[in-house]
Parts: sequence; C-alpha cells; structure tokens
Amino acid sequence: MKAQNKYDIRQHMLARRRSLPEADCQALSHAVCQRFIQSVAVPDKARVALYWPVHGEVDTRPLIPFLQQKQCALYWPVIHASSPGEMRFAQCNRLHTMQPNRFGIPEPPIAWDDADEAPTLDIIITPLVAFDRRCQRLGMGGGYYDRLFEKNTKAKKIGVAYEFQYVETLPSEPWDQSLDQVVTEKQIHCAVSKIT
Repeated sequence: MKAQNKYDIRQHMLARRRSLPEADCQALSHAVCQRFIQSVAVPDKARVALYWPVHGEVDTRPLIPFLQQKQCALYWPVIHASSPGEMRFAQCNRLHTMQPNRFGIPEPPIAWDDADEAPTLDIIITPLVAFDRRCQRLGMGGGYYDRLFEKNTKAKKIGVAYEFQYVETLPSEPWDQSLDQVVTEKQIHCAVSKIT
C-alpha cells in the first residue's frame, strides 16, 4: 500500500483487519505468538504489558502461558470509566478475575485511582493498525501508547501485527515513537531490517 494520510491508512487497515474471518484471525495470531516465543528474548520475572484483542487485533493470549512460565508480571490496560483518552495499567496474572469495562473489553478488577499511570515495564507488547520499515506505529489515534512509551523509555517496545498491515512509509509527527520490533506471522521487522 502506498503512503497516504494517516486517516486513509487507518480506515483501509481497520476495514481489512475487521474483514478477517475469525478462524484466520486465530490462526495468524497463533503464528505471530509462536514467532514471538521463538525469537524475542524475554527475561525471567519481566514486567510485561499486554492487551486484550478487539476488532481483529492480533490475539496475544497464546503468549500468556509462556510469560507465566517465565514468572513475568502481566500488566493490562485500564480505561477510565467516563473520561475518554485516559488509560492506565494494572497487574493481573489471574485472567479469570478480569471484568468487562464500558467498551466490553476485559480489564483487571481495580479502581481507576489504584491503577498505575506510568508503571515501570520491561516489555510493552502493543497492538497497531499499521507499521512501516522504520517500525513507526500507527495506532487508533488516541495517543495512549505514545504516552506510555514516553514514560517507559527503557522498555522494549514490540508491536504485533499481521504482515498485511505493513506499509513502506507512514506519515509521522515529531512526537511519534518508533517500536524496537514488529512481530508478524511471517517475520520480525527491526527498523529498516527484517529477520525471517
């Protein structure tokens, strides 16, 4: 896909992602997670941010047994109940305790004031709408993850995506932060290089 403006790229990729049949989404997500497990160095007892998949995002839940085996602390987004644009994180390794938020997305059963605005994380696994050869990330446009990246400059930032979400060059702003890697079902993208 040739570079366009962010809005057009976002709309095109969201439509394509949402059109994926559920079986394809699960198969591709499994392949992404297997490549992650085989290729990404995760230290024991690392503090890892995950997300609950919506609208055809890569499902990272197959990573959970691997991360739990390494005794990682798992952090999940918590969305403010009434204020749009606000996201914090809370640790939760017991998924059966997660409760749906106002969007129906499961999140840790914790009060907003008790969630951490800027947890110290070792690895941030992030969803995305599109990415490019520089590992620039296009998200939903709310800036949630850009703000998290700013507060976790030492964390390894890893995007997970389907290979079709790749574009050669994304329009970028000065505040946009690139990812360290993007893992797809086919390869690992690292800045302008690729590891197959």
